[in-house]
Parts: sequence; C-alpha cells; structure tokens
Amino acid sequence: MATTLPEKIIFNIGDIVDVLYDDFRLTLAIVIKQPPTVDEMAKRYEKHRTVAKQHNPDMQEWEIEGSFQSDYTLDCYEVLAITELGVRVERVKSSRVLPPRLAYYVRCSSQQADELRAAMDNYCATRDNAELTAMWNKRKEQKARSARAGDCSLMES
Repeated sequence: MATTLPEKIIFNIGDIVDVLYDDFRLTLAIVIKQPPTVDEMAKRYEKHRTVAKQHNPDMQEWEIEGSFQSDYTLDCYEVLAITELGVRVERVKSSRVLPPRLAYYVRCSSQQADELRAAMDNYCATRDNAELTAMWNKRKEQKARSARAGDCSLMES
C-alpha cells in the first residue's frame, strides 16, 4: 500500500506551504487535508475486505488485495492554492509540497499570504468540515496570541 507513516507527514492542516508546479514554478498554498497514514489505510482495507467478503464469501485474500484501490496517487496533500485561475483546491503529490521558500515573508505579512488566509477563512465558512474549521481557528488564535506578545511568527505548529 502506498501510504505515509504518521511521522513522515511533514505538514499539518493549516500550514502555509509552497507547491512546485512544472519543476520550476512555486505557488503558495494552505494544507487542508493530509495524506492517509498507515493506520488509516489499514482501516480502509479492513472495511473493503468486509464488504468484499459480504458480496462474495468465496473470494480469496489475494483477490481482495487485488481489488483494493491503493496506489501512489493516495500520497497527496489537498491544498488551497493561489493559481493563475484564482484560489483553488488541488491535490498535490507529497513530493511537490515544500516549506515556504521565504519563511519570513510568509510568517509576518505578504499580500499573497494574506489573500491565501482570507481564502481559507472563506473556504472554511462555506464548507461543512468542522475538523478543518476548528484547526484553522486554532491556528488563527495562536497567531493572534503571538502578535499580542510581539512575536512575528505566524500560523505554524
């Protein structure tokens, strides 16, 4: 199974990252969904196995494994990215999600980072995803506390 170990998932939901496109173009994005962990994939497999056995009790284990949809395409982050078409939700291979190249620029303030944060607020307000909204609000509160303390460090873990 193509999965990521929990300790290998580098970015958390709400992190501002750079996404590499076309091997030369970087754009800012915010992580809104992480790749599945090994435990999550094991649960998915067990659920698939149960359904397959209910559908066909004579199904062999190797047939169940062969019918399980699991490949390298699962090793992706879902991000809210600033593109030439505007702010969009995209699935990006983990290998193309990088720390922001100009950390200070993103941590303190930039027009692009501010636009991305506003887009994230809007995304959370228009989606029924309580977990994402709670994580994003927690990050905003952390940033507000840091700003009150005179720290310029921002929405990072």
